[in-house]
Amino acid sequence: MERIKPTGDGTILWKQTGGGSFRLGSGKIIKPGQTFRARPDQIPLGFRDVVVAQEAIPPGPFQSKETATMVDIPGIEAKYTLAPRGKSKLWYDILDAKGKVLNEKGLPKEAAEKLIKDLEQ
Repeated sequence: MERIKPTGDGTILWKQTGGGSFRLGSGKIIKPGQTFRARPDQIPLGFRDVVVAQEAIPPGPFQSKETATMVDIPGIEAKYTLAPRGKSKLWYDILDAKGKVLNEKGLPKEAAEKLIKDLEQ
C-alpha cells in the first residue's frame, strides 16, 4: 500500500482509469492506471468519467455535474411533398422542405405516398 502524505496545496489523489493518455493542464502526461495529484479545477468535467478521484473532493463549483441545465430545443416538423419526375406521369420524387430529392430512383405514386406517410411518423 502506498503511503500518502497530506498536502496543504488543495491537491487530491486521482487515478486515470480510461484507455489512452490524459494530458494534464501543466503539460504532464498521465498514462492509463497511473495515480497522480492535482487540484479538482485542473480536471475538466468531461474527463471525470475516466479520471476518478481517490480522495474526497472538497465542495466547490467544480464538483457537481447537476448544475448543468438541459434546454429543450424546439424541433422543426418535417414536411415532404410529392413531385412528378420530369415529364413522366408514372414516376415520382419525394422532396423535403428545402426541395432536396430524397429518393435516387423514381417511385410509383402509391409507393411514394406510402414512403411519405412512413417518413412523417
